[in-house]
Order: sequence, then structure tokens, then C-alpha cells
Amino acid sequence: MPKYCRAPHCSNAAGQARPPGRRLSFYKFPLHDAPRLRRWLAQMRRENWLPTRHQHLCSDHFEPSCFQYRWGVRYLRPDAVPTIFPCSPTVRPPSLEASRTPLSGAEPVLPAQPLVPKSTSPEPGVTKPGDNPEAVPGPTVIAQVPPQPPATPALPYFEAVAAPETVISSALTVPIVSTVPIVSRAAPAPLSPPDELSTEELVAVAVVLQRKVKVLQQRRRRHRARLAAMEGLVEQLRRDSLVSEERLKLVGDTG
Repeated sequence: MPKYCRAPHCSNAAGQARPPGRRLSFYKFPLHDAPRLRRWLAQMRRENWLPTRHQHLCSDHFEPSCFQYRWGVRYLRPDAVPTIFPCSPTVRPPSLEASRTPLSGAEPVLPAQPLVPKSTSPEPGVTKPGDNPEAVPGPTVIAQVPPQPPATPALPYFEAVAAPETVISSALTVPIVSTVPIVSRAAPAPLSPPDELSTEELVAVAVVLQRKVKVLQQRRRRHRARLAAMEGLVEQLRRDSLVSEERLKLVGDTG
């Protein structure tokens, strides 16, 4: 089963190519330690979320002091707490054009045309009131022009604009845990040496250690056989009176 990081805004997954010296490892949530689990969730700002035993957190969210090394393998300390998390993206306000709903079947509202005063042009031979001060000004004629209906009714046009993707901060609402697995179609890159040993690797290490134990046991048996042979030789020489007591004492002290 592939491993993914469950931290907010983190897309790290097992099998991704990493630069040299920055190995990526995944660690399970401390479900058996409730106080420590609450500290993990508080740092992630997901206090209302409960992880499962199949969910992990990647090593990018831990300080270097949170790790310890044994036999060339990196392990997470029992009291380690993740403290490195990226900031949440800025919330973008929704577009005003997207919030508008298009009107269907609405008739256009045309404003009534105002009355335009139409002054009569002076006829030839008639003097204007301003030309002759003694002339009496005539009445002003105002013509009412009726509104002309448009040839084709104008319909309102609203362009449908796709609503932009709105990102809601985790501090405003309760985070939603997605249960849909994410499957990557990209070809897996060459992996760096894993930080966590698999079952097959642990079995291989155990076999190597058993071989070393057998070799040490064989050496011990050979040494004991040599010692027994030397003790038998000394005893035979003693019976044959070929070795003096001083030499036997010296051999016993050196043995």
C-alpha cells in the first residue's frame, strides 16, 4: 500500500525523487500515546481529526533533533513532535460576476423617451422677436414625438463565468478528510535507500547475524578442543615424569 503524507498542503508520497542527502521517510501517528497525539494534531491545526493506523506523516515536518540513528538507520525519537508545517494559502474572495444568477425570460425594460421640445424654424419674411424690439413675440410651439418601438427587442446577455476555485482556511471550518485514494500514473523514480527496513530486509539481517553466531560458536569449540588436547598432553608428560614440577607450574600459570 503506498504511503502518503497526511499533513495539510503536503503532497509527499513514497517513491518520489529526492535530492541527495534529503531522504524521505514516513512515520505513523502515535495512536497509543494520547497526549502526544494531541500535540501532533495541535501542531497540524487539525484538533478535530482522528487519524488511523494506516496514515503517516513524512519526515519533512520534523526537526533534525527529532531523529536518532542506529546501525545506519534513522529512527524517530519516542518524544518527537512535528513542528514544521507550511502556511495555509490566502483565501481569495469569490468573483462578483460568478455570484450573479442569469435572468431567464426577463423582458427588457426600456425607459420612456422624454418629450423633446421642437422649435419651429422661422419662415421667410417673418422677423424674430429679438430682431425687432417692437414686434410681439408669438407663442412657442412644442411638438411631442412619440417613442418609436425598436426593430428587434434587446435581450439582456449575461456571460457565464466559471467560479474560481476558493480555498477555505482550516481555521475557519472543520477540515474534511478525503477517503478517495490518490493513484499516481507517473513511472516511479529510482528510490534512495529506505529509512524503514521492510520485513524481508529484517529477515536478511537476522540471517546474517545467525551466521556470525554460528562462526563464533565454532571458534569457541575449536579453542576448547585445543585446550583439552594441551591438558591431556601435560597430564601424559606428568605420568611419564618427563616434565618437572616447576615447568608444570609455569605452564599452568601461562594457561
